[in-house]
Amino acid sequence: MIVQELAATVLQQKIETGKLIIVDFYAEWCGPCKQISPILDGLANEAGDRYEIYKIDVDKEDSKEFLVEQVIMSIPTVIFFKDGVRVHAFVGLQDKKTIQEMIAKFA
Repeated sequence: MIVQELAATVLQQKIETGKLIIVDFYAEWCGPCKQISPILDGLANEAGDRYEIYKIDVDKEDSKEFLVEQVIMSIPTVIFFKDGVRVHAFVGLQDKKTIQEMIAKFA
């Protein structure tokens, strides 16, 4: 499964469901973003109903307000939301095992 890109308004609705939502802030031109993408795709395949992973393109105009709200300064930034609240984040490339450990804390 490939992680689905969502508009910020739709993503906000997903976050408000209370489920663990993981959001990858990326850009097409970003090398580390391209490296983490297949890792997140693999984790999305393993998710079952425990969590959902989405991505937001930081270069899209409709994402700008959400980027400011989340204080996105570097990419890739991955943010975890649980029960509608930001509970964890990391910046930069991480390996699959490390991300799995992060997910286990909140799923």
